Amino acid sequence: MVKKTNFTFIIIALCILLITTLSVVDHFSSSFSDTSAKKLPSNQDFEKHKGVNFNFVTTIDNKKFSLSQFKGKIIIVNFWATWCKPCLTEFPIMIEILKKFPKKVILVAISNQEKKIINKFFYDRFKKWGISKLENMFIVSDEELAIKKFNVMVVPETFIYDKNFEIIHKVVGASQWQSGEVLKLIGDLVQKKAFTQ
Repeated sequence: MVKKTNFTFIIIALCILLITTLSVVDHFSSSFSDTSAKKLPSNQDFEKHKGVNFNFVTTIDNKKFSLSQFKGKIIIVNFWATWCKPCLTEFPIMIEILKKFPKKVILVAISNQEKKIINKFFYDRFKKWGISKLENMFIVSDEELAIKKFNVMVVPETFIYDKNFEIIHKVVGASQWQSGEVLKLIGDLVQKKAFTQ
């Protein structure tokens, strides 16, 4: 009788654990996606799209910006998280791009995590990378607005704007960064002139 009771208890405990795990997964999934309103395509075969504008406040120095004020530069909008290993793989590559083109390329790195978690992460990473804050890198904590607008389903996802403020490329994962494909694309975009209206 005792063995039967213990077995029943174990089954119930496992069911509770499974339900809790599914709830956590659903929470992270829903925080990076939203099916209401019109958003960018989520497929990887991404075609040129009119640039999405949004306002943001940086986490480190609390400065306010509008993305459109950087029209004329190459803009990298990156969605990431501190727990995401591919994000940590691609960040040093992005840093090198920012160093190479300090006046021509900017990075807006957006996470849905708390400001204090993000700031601690970057303070530690900046020391590891041997740099101080980069003037062309903007770190943002945004739980809903930008993520909903860009239809981000997973992290990392990156959107690259050309000088005309059009989104011309979408990167899912870190492989294109590691292969040098994105670096070549950005180098080519830097050389191109913006269309004049």
